[in-house]
Amino acid sequence: MGETLELIDYSPEIDTYLKVVCFPTFTGHCGCILFDIQNINYARSSPDADHALALYFGYEEATDRSSLPHVN
Repeated sequence: MGETLELIDYSPEIDTYLKVVCFPTFTGHCGCILFDIQNINYARSSPDADHALALYFGYEEATDRSSLPHVN
């Protein structure tokens, strides 16, 4: 039916950086959820949270955790 896609970009119409998540609803249609990225907080919920965040941002090849991005 389709795939879920996510992107982060700037919207000049509303002068805001957005995280957009689009997903299939039914054939030929999709739904989208928009988030103002200035209102998103990252919460570290386990010792592996930094590794999970790195995977999320596409650092799959990173095995040395010292090279992964660190979020406070």
